[in-house]
Amino acid sequence: MIIQVRGLVSHEKIAQFPHIANVCPSDEPLPAVPGTARAQVWSDPEKAFQEARQSGKKVLVIFSGSDWCLPCIRLEKNILTDSSFLQFARERLVMVEADFPQRKKIPPPLKAQYESLADRFDPEGAFPKIVLLAADRSLVGILSYTGQSPAAFIEEVRKKL
Repeated sequence: MIIQVRGLVSHEKIAQFPHIANVCPSDEPLPAVPGTARAQVWSDPEKAFQEARQSGKKVLVIFSGSDWCLPCIRLEKNILTDSSFLQFARERLVMVEADFPQRKKIPPPLKAQYESLADRFDPEGAFPKIVLLAADRSLVGILSYTGQSPAAFIEEVRKKL
């Protein structure tokens, strides 16, 4: 399921609301939290693309509304925290969550980076929207979350790699 945000509500409008995600404005990925994908999700897209260039990995960008979008919450719970997905992602992906929540504020530099990614890869405002990018920010593929199992989602990603 994908929520389409259209008309008067845009990424910019959504981003004006406070941010809920754990944001770490440092040069490192978010700290490890047992049982979550946070160990490998970068908060800073610029640093994530730099890591992708150095490692040769693709970048998985997840456009999310972490505190209001039910399909986004399900994606996080059912796929992004699954041990098999975490192992797969650790080996093959650099992950970025471009989050547009409603309760907490994100730092302006990150907000600007998320907006820039959204303008280019999610102009329609679909949540969740999952895109696979090369280190040079070229589109490799668009993925969908339809409630499939972690194994099925991993297979979908693998086909795009």
